[in-house]
This record gives sequence, structure tokens and C-alpha cells, in this order.
Amino acid sequence: KIRSAVTDSTPSISYDPENRPGVANLLTILASCSGTSKSVPELAQEYGSKNHADLKADVTEAVELLVGPIRENYRRIRNDEAWLRQVSADGIRRAREIAAQTIGQVKHQIGLGPL
Repeated sequence: KIRSAVTDSTPSISYDPENRPGVANLLTILASCSGTSKSVPELAQEYGSKNHADLKADVTEAVELLVGPIRENYRRIRNDEAWLRQVSADGIRRAREIAAQTIGQVKHQIGLGPL
């Protein structure tokens, strides 16, 4: 998806959100995902002589490094059906306990007495 991001025909990279929103967005994503202490305009200066493909490749890599561990954790959890069933059963049990308490309180408040 990042490689198909719309950019403009200007060959260099610069941070100009008003006139070059696609490039500005990619630079902002790169700054956010790469963990750099550099500002977006500083990154733009670094990429000034590079092309859009270079920027998109680096943004893709930064996003993958950030999201990769989350994706792997999701896959691990999603593939552990026994654990998911247990968590679901525990959640159902806890929800029923809370609902029973709430219904008891409501009945008491409206004068129907405890369950």
C-alpha cells in the first residue's frame, strides 16, 4: 500500500504539506514509525536528493519494523484456539457474575427484593 501511495511529479523530496501532501504524509509516517529524534523537516532535508521510491521503501521498512512484532503476536494468539476458548469462557462467566449482581441491585432498588 505504501508503494502505491500517491506522490507528485517533482523528483526531489521536500516537506510541503500544502503543495505536496503525499510526500509530506510519507515523511510524517517515517518520522513517527522510525523512532528517530529528527523532525519531519529534518528528514525531508536528508531525503532531498533521493527519489520517491527511496522514501517509500524506507517508510515501508519502518512500518514493518514497528508493526511486525504486533502482527506476529496476533498470529500467535489467533492460532491458539484452546487459549481463545478459555479466555472466552472466562469472559462469559465473569460477565454473568457482573450481570447477576447488577440485576440484584436493580431489583432491590425498585422494591422487588434480592434475587
